[in-house]
Amino acid sequence: MAFIDQMIAEAQTSVPRDENLCFYGTMVDEIGISPMKAAGMTVENMASDAAWDLFELPGMTPTQREVVAEAFTRCIDIENVAVNSATDGPKNQEALDCYRSVDWDAVSEEYYDLIANDGEIDADDTAFDRVAQCRAIE
Repeated sequence: MAFIDQMIAEAQTSVPRDENLCFYGTMVDEIGISPMKAAGMTVENMASDAAWDLFELPGMTPTQREVVAEAFTRCIDIENVAVNSATDGPKNQEALDCYRSVDWDAVSEEYYDLIANDGEIDADDTAFDRVAQCRAIE
């Protein structure tokens, strides 16, 4: 549990603690601390986006990336993170209405694909585009 607590503290994210516990706990349970560290997922690297990128996962096997993708999409409330965390919430009604129109299941699927496929986005993935349109309204 100490490793997970350190990872959460260093991640410097506004994701709620229970979601982070689920995310990191799943990875520790299914991948293991030693393989995570060997792949670069260390407490030190969590504080630096340049050192370790969730969407590229350098050093992780495809199976390990799938574990991370599953944990992320199952444990993290992507809608809450996208709407509230990055922007402190929509600034106007038009933006709020826009976010309500997003297909959050499709966004979750795109995040899964992005993480599982080593940071590659398929050309036909458009759910992220709608989120970007909403952010532009703010």
